Amino acid sequence: MHNPNQTASQDLLFRRVKGLMLGRVIVITFLWVALVALEFTGDPTPTRQPLTYVILITYVLTILYALVLRQQPDLERFYRWQVWVDLLIETAIVQSTGGGDSGFVFLYILSIIAASIALPSRSIFGVAAGASVLYSFLVYLDFYIIIRPLPFPFALRPETLPSGSYVLYATLLRMTAFGVVALLCRSLAESLRQTGQVLQEQSARLIGLRAFHENVVNSMSSGLLITDMSGRVVSSNYAAGRILQLPAGGRQGWLAQEVLSFIDLDDIPMETETLDQGLNRADGLFKRPDGKEIILGVTYSPLRDDQGTVHGLIFNFQDITTIRAMEAEIKRGEQLAAVGRLSAAIAHEIRNPLASVSGSIQLLRAELALDDSNQRLMDIIAHEIERLNTIITDFLAYARPRPLQYDEVDIHKLISGTLHLLCKGLPEGSAVTIRTEFASAVPPVVVDPQGLRQVIWNLCLNAVEAMHYQGTLTVCTSLKPQLNQPYGGNMPMLTTAQELLIDVVDTGPGMPLEVKEKIFEPFYSTKDTGTGLGLATVDRIIYNHKGKIEVDSVLGHGTTIRIHLPFLSTTASSASIPGGE
Repeated sequence: MHNPNQTASQDLLFRRVKGLMLGRVIVITFLWVALVALEFTGDPTPTRQPLTYVILITYVLTILYALVLRQQPDLERFYRWQVWVDLLIETAIVQSTGGGDSGFVFLYILSIIAASIALPSRSIFGVAAGASVLYSFLVYLDFYIIIRPLPFPFALRPETLPSGSYVLYATLLRMTAFGVVALLCRSLAESLRQTGQVLQEQSARLIGLRAFHENVVNSMSSGLLITDMSGRVVSSNYAAGRILQLPAGGRQGWLAQEVLSFIDLDDIPMETETLDQGLNRADGLFKRPDGKEIILGVTYSPLRDDQGTVHGLIFNFQDITTIRAMEAEIKRGEQLAAVGRLSAAIAHEIRNPLASVSGSIQLLRAELALDDSNQRLMDIIAHEIERLNTIITDFLAYARPRPLQYDEVDIHKLISGTLHLLCKGLPEGSAVTIRTEFASAVPPVVVDPQGLRQVIWNLCLNAVEAMHYQGTLTVCTSLKPQLNQPYGGNMPMLTTAQELLIDVVDTGPGMPLEVKEKIFEPFYSTKDTGTGLGLATVDRIIYNHKGKIEVDSVLGHGTTIRIHLPFLSTTASSASIPGGE
């Protein structure tokens, strides 16, 4: 994508290159006309033929410059080369018209001025220095009669040969003039550039101001209607047309009351104190042209000028149908949470008699002599009681989590201890390799040790079972810069430096997308004997730590579960934070 400012600068430089070529043609044409006029009014001079050659060469060079310009060269370098070639042409003209005493020495000044138009300061002084060197060289050749200049009627040659000191003085005077002209041209050019840049910026700012305001208004996601004092819509943005399904051109000229019928314009307060109290909001139904009814949330305020005079009304509105549906869903979720608490209480009540039944079965198995058939039935009862007790235990842990007890721990010791217990509990014949890759210089973290230990246990146990007890399990830790974004809830303040990443990586078969999207849902399990509450509990524990879990799994390439755990302040070590509902 081209930079607009760079494109404009190139266009300006292109015009200046063409201006230099045109100026050269004008000056050399004027010189040619003067030469022709001289030929008609006087005797031919020895200058005529060489000067004619210089003029013809200049015309040919200008034609070549035009051809090169069509090839899109580097404009600044092309301009610089032309100025230096012009210096050589001017030197030839001065030599052909009297040398150091020529009346055309001023042509050097034209090149210095041309350089100041398009070249940087260093190049301006370089051209002035080049003109001084070339002119001094001509004076040197003339003074020591190495090359005699051709006589020219307009040459300012004195009757007697000047002394060396006079020649030096005159030469230094003209060189000083070149330098002064370069300095003035540089100052004027710099001032002109700055003025032009300021004018260009102001012009672009003024031109883009209206478009900017329109872009801001039309980029708003909420609808905007502006009315006059009679309540007629005078302007609207794209979002208003999209939300209300207005025809092309909006509703200009319509009464706002027809669009927002649930608002009485006569009752809209105009006092700032009243608006600050939040009395400038309203919700209501709007029936779109397609027949669908939506809920609009509207905020309105008077349109004032700099003097505080009210000229109309501004209505800012959004389609809050989805928000209202979410609020209803949240309310329903709260009701379900209450039902869950009741269910947890019921489950707790079931667990007590279940323990009595389990104890009675154990006594009967020990005291009664049962045949094989009855013994098998007794084992089934005991197994199902144990399974039911496990389900109730997991359900209680999920539905009514205990309060989290935060403490400062060494995360690597906690993980290593959990993995050691897991390794000891693997069944015989397991071929699982457990590896750890811990980051160095990990500071102590403030967590609930029991909760985080359960997280590591559940994730690693699921990984081992997914690999069918054959494969490699890797647990990694690393530090990552944490965004300076506070977490919600009544949690301790977070540092803004880093967060801890814990990766649990297995070499199992992976999982399909539909399974990955549901693994943290309660009571969802892909195992025949699973309760579906293990990973749901993991998700809840990490959520209560104000962290998050990411799952990366591809069929045939294993699974990586990443835990983002923020660093809590050490003041949390003495706090007891509820697990939440």
